[in-house]
Amino acid sequence: MQKYNSFLEIRDLKGPGLGLLQLVLFCFGGMIVFQIISVMPLMLLFNTGFEGTMRLLTDMGDPRSKVALYTTQAVGSLGAFILVPLFYIKLYQGTKVSTYFSVDTRNWQPLIYVTLITFCFMVVNSLFIEWNLNLKFPEFMSGFEQWAQAKEEQLKVITDYLTDFSGFGELLVALLVVAIIPGIGEELLFRGLIQTRLQQLTRNPHIAIWVAAIFFSAFHFQFYGFVPRMLLGALFGYIFYWSGSLVLAMVAHFFNNGFSLVMLYLYKNDLVGFNIDDTETVPLETVGFFFIIGAALTYLFIKFHRNLENADG
Repeated sequence: MQKYNSFLEIRDLKGPGLGLLQLVLFCFGGMIVFQIISVMPLMLLFNTGFEGTMRLLTDMGDPRSKVALYTTQAVGSLGAFILVPLFYIKLYQGTKVSTYFSVDTRNWQPLIYVTLITFCFMVVNSLFIEWNLNLKFPEFMSGFEQWAQAKEEQLKVITDYLTDFSGFGELLVALLVVAIIPGIGEELLFRGLIQTRLQQLTRNPHIAIWVAAIFFSAFHFQFYGFVPRMLLGALFGYIFYWSGSLVLAMVAHFFNNGFSLVMLYLYKNDLVGFNIDDTETVPLETVGFFFIIGAALTYLFIKFHRNLENADG
């Protein structure tokens, strides 16, 4: 874990506790600022004014709405998850940004391991996705349940709209907005900064990984996907912890999001018969098979990096 420990040596100028608080405040502020900024080019492009542009974000009957939604999501994510953390790194850590993006070009095996492990995890995680979707609350929590269900339905409508690709070009835009930018930005923030600061505070990598995963899932405001997304965040956190490479966590995040988008595109164009959005139960024997394969690959992945560290001395 020597490479991972090198991230723990990066100290905020005001300490990990205050630094973490500042980082969270910066990111929330960045989200607001960049969401406002994202509206400006749309106002010029569509000549709609501020109120008209805001209506575009909810009027999915307007063909311009998809462009507006993709633009605000891209600019907001780019600002809050990439530009703000990079600014924070330079201002409050005084370290090189390249430290967070270092890649060991001598070995390509980790990329294969990470891709296969993530794929196996996606199959196993389908059980938790179905369980979380069908979760029922006691009567006294009916108000929260109704709110969560309404929020889930609202997000589903937007997701279905954005993934109703009219052509290959829209798929490429979706890969940029939904896979590449979040893959880089969310891992930089939640794993590269929040997870490492939490470990500096708790001195326990597992607490840091799981708390960061909870933050990661809670941020998406999607209760009926909270548990599977938390588990996904934990996977990314452990990939970072085992390998000491934030880039590998980014690759795993990109593959998870990107693979889903590509499969949706292929399904909607009748190129494959499997709908990855289908919430029907995956057979337990299939889940068990991929769990065993994923566990074996994880063991080999950890062993590979331990051998690499021993070889490097």
